Amino acid sequence: MSDENYVYNPYENTPKSKLIQIIERLAPIFFIAIAIILGWTLLTSLGGAQLPVPKASGITPLSIATARNMAIHQLELGHYSEAATHFQNYFAWGGTDQAAMELYAQALRKIGQMSDADQWERKSKAKSFAE
Repeated sequence: MSDENYVYNPYENTPKSKLIQIIERLAPIFFIAIAIILGWTLLTSLGGAQLPVPKASGITPLSIATARNMAIHQLELGHYSEAATHFQNYFAWGGTDQAAMELYAQALRKIGQMSDADQWERKSKAKSFAE
């Protein structure tokens, strides 16, 4: 370097203080930590870091409808015991469809549970009368 282009810098040969040295070493770690914390905060505030759980029981409107549809499908195939099980789940999970009550009674009759079938037929008629 030539002397004519030289600009005096008062900090050129000054030793760095211990605090500055520590900050320079820890700066990348602080940056990464802040990035992780901000990213996690963003994800949790948007709900992206958690699996959606609509109800504590795990029963969703989709699973209720699926139980009903599976029961009807099993009934159409002639698998009355399986249909009755799906209908039982459907009503236990909060299903209230009057047509499903009639079909459940039909499935119960086919597997020989006449008293339960009569009960569900009465519920179905009471529901249709109330509507």
